[in-house]
Amino acid sequence: MSDTDFEEYMMRYSMAHQPCAECARRLWNSLKMSKTLSERGFKISPCMSYCFRVILPPGTEVHTVSCSVPLDANMYSVEPIILETALISAEGDIIYKPELGYDNICYFSNDEEIIAELIRLATFTARATHRVIAQLRKRNTIRRAHLSGLLSDIKGRPPMGQWDLGGIEYQEGIADWTRRLEIPIN
Repeated sequence: MSDTDFEEYMMRYSMAHQPCAECARRLWNSLKMSKTLSERGFKISPCMSYCFRVILPPGTEVHTVSCSVPLDANMYSVEPIILETALISAEGDIIYKPELGYDNICYFSNDEEIIAELIRLATFTARATHRVIAQLRKRNTIRRAHLSGLLSDIKGRPPMGQWDLGGIEYQEGIADWTRRLEIPIN
């Protein structure tokens, strides 16, 4: 890259900062004002320059989604047209989950697409959580029936909870946990 090319690149990069920051604030405001997101328990962090984070509702596999209007992707357009999302772990690192469609950063072109994506991520992970819980409940029912059958011949046996505190009762506690999930499954 020649000095002239580099200077042009840096000029375009600095010129893109203001429009990208304004677009990010508009996107942030759109998400913040979204009744759908607020009713489902999404939390929107403050907008910092051209990016911000959205904390997904409890019970979802993904903790946070980063939303940004990237300077590098928008510096050759008059108006920012590329929005991107990335999955963020509870520790603050970018994570990739191909099963969610995130083997890389994902790109969008408007606020509505971002809102739909956030809802998709929350719904997908909540459904996966509910499937796991349903499987545990089914396994617990089968296990309890099997153990009850085996123990029915033993006279004077203690109640099941006294000898299996770490097993069946723990799994039954999952029912309480599922009631705390705030995401409606449609």
